[in-house]
Amino acid sequence: MSVMLDHYLDNLSTLPRDLAKNLQGIRKYDMECHKRSAEIDRKLRVFVKSYQKMPKNASASFNKEIMTLFAEIERLSNEKIRLASDTYELVDKHIRRLDNDSVKLQATIRQKYLDAAAAAEAKANKSGDEMLDRKRKSIAGRKDKKKLKEDSWSQKSTASVSAPFQPFLDAPSVMEMPVDPNEPTYCICHQLCKWHFDLRIKTVPQNF
Repeated sequence: MSVMLDHYLDNLSTLPRDLAKNLQGIRKYDMECHKRSAEIDRKLRVFVKSYQKMPKNASASFNKEIMTLFAEIERLSNEKIRLASDTYELVDKHIRRLDNDSVKLQATIRQKYLDAAAAAEAKANKSGDEMLDRKRKSIAGRKDKKKLKEDSWSQKSTASVSAPFQPFLDAPSVMEMPVDPNEPTYCICHQLCKWHFDLRIKTVPQNF
């Protein structure tokens, strides 16, 4: 059991570093998006104030600049979503592995107690048989009383042997993990829902 725990902790040791790297990347992309958005806002304010004085070719050039900035924001947002999805899968992978290892460990411990209970019961039955053989020699002819004692001894032996192991024998072999209510919403494209993750909109638009 200690070897399994040491191996799991070794694999888990890289998780904080990987999480920090991904989260820093998400923050970087988010800051870049805000910069592009602020630049678009600034350019639009200038355009509105001087629109009537601009020549036609200047208006077309301005439109091209704005569309380029929007395309850059979309690219950065997609990278941010990709990193967020990778981070979620990274944590979820370790959780699934821990769940599986826990079930395996619980099954191993339960099997050990089953074997111990079976061995203890066999030993108790053997001792009971030896005692009954001695009683048969000393209490000959009293069949009813001997039969009653045999049944009583068998029941007491089984109950006394199985009682210490009963909690482990009754324990379920599979652990049911609760569903995380804060898990991001997924759509058919298997990506994080942008309405929940990026824009933090509480009401999802229809037909999304």
